[in-house]
Amino acid sequence: MLKRGFPSKLLGRSLLILILPIIFLQIVVTAVFFERHYADQIITQSEQLGREIAMIVKLYERFGVSGSVLEQASDKGDALYTVKAPENSLLNAKDFYCAKRYVADTGQKAVSRILGQPVTMCRSDMKNRYILFVPLQKNILEVRVGRKRFISPKWHFLLVWTSGASILSLIIAVIFMKNQVRPVRKLAKAAEAFGRGNYAYFYSPSGAYEVRRAGEAFLTMRDRVSAHIKQRTMLLAGVSHDLRTLLTRFSFGLSLYPLSEKDVTDLQGDVRQMKDILTEYLNFAENAEAPKQAAQSICVKDMLKEVAAPFDCETFALTTDISAEIGAETYKIPEAGNLKRCLMNILDNARKFATAAHISVSGRAYMLEMIIEDNGCGVPEDAFEEIFKPFYKIDAARSLNAGGTGLGLALTKDLANAVGGRVKAEKSKNFGGLAIILTWPFEDAA
Repeated sequence: MLKRGFPSKLLGRSLLILILPIIFLQIVVTAVFFERHYADQIITQSEQLGREIAMIVKLYERFGVSGSVLEQASDKGDALYTVKAPENSLLNAKDFYCAKRYVADTGQKAVSRILGQPVTMCRSDMKNRYILFVPLQKNILEVRVGRKRFISPKWHFLLVWTSGASILSLIIAVIFMKNQVRPVRKLAKAAEAFGRGNYAYFYSPSGAYEVRRAGEAFLTMRDRVSAHIKQRTMLLAGVSHDLRTLLTRFSFGLSLYPLSEKDVTDLQGDVRQMKDILTEYLNFAENAEAPKQAAQSICVKDMLKEVAAPFDCETFALTTDISAEIGAETYKIPEAGNLKRCLMNILDNARKFATAAHISVSGRAYMLEMIIEDNGCGVPEDAFEEIFKPFYKIDAARSLNAGGTGLGLALTKDLANAVGGRVKAEKSKNFGGLAIILTWPFEDAA
């Protein structure tokens, strides 16, 4: 449960590391301030007020101090002293309500301790003033004092300054951490683009020393992988060209050799199959070097008709179904040519081992979902991931006589991953054979 509440991104975790200590420090400072400074100041100033009240009480009880003396004492200080009979005091008024607060409670205890008798203290109707009721022999002494007699009016400045400094520190920390995380995000985007086959994605290492080192290591790795792919492509292209030349000469020689027409046809069929295999090898190798295509406005319904046309025949029944939200609308589809290529690879694979197939298309969250199901023998569940590996074949279910190189589905997976799509296999629920689920992104409708 605790891990689920933590931020998943580096910026969030970094800020959490900075914010939690500051919040903890602010809480400690506030607690210590209220426990030591705030409370001690109230007690100290309340005791001083209690001594003044004690002096007035002694003067009144010993010498019967008159009202003029009390007025003079009030004028010299900031407290207003009045002696009232119990029946005239606010303390015994029926509608009097004493709202206690922290300052009143603490000050009352300190004054009572100095006077040696219980004193009632509460807030006055006037703003920031308190009333103390001191019992005398026959009367009640009412003392009206301002709040500043118990606590300084600037007591909160410490909290304001510490809180303001903490907030300012957090703002600076957020700005600083964003600048530190930005190079990591750039590196992640470059690595993601590289993983999708975009080797020309511009990236320049920046940020802290460790991040720059990681970026430089990534660029070195990308250059080495790109060079390796180019060498592989050039090698296969050279081999393909040389073999095609020999096969062409071999095919021409077959036409001149005195063999039966059936033998010549069979041998020429073998030559064509070898050419097709070489073409598939070369296409698979050149996929990484292929230039990226801009998004094209495509009608999904028309595209399916174009893809399905070469496959729909007497020996292979192909049906399609497009959901209502897709319909005949036109969408901007990135790498539309590669999408057609993927569908044709999947259908070509289905035609070799099945007699019927069905394509259903739906869309959600700017992703096209195409499910291609067939009624073939299918593949075991433990081979659903293996069939997308290059040159992989399941001899028990896929006869070698069916032809193919085992690169069609591997190429489909590479092309789908390159645009942020996905392809996976599962058992067909409606046809009993294999179901290939291909997802492909699309942009806003044109």
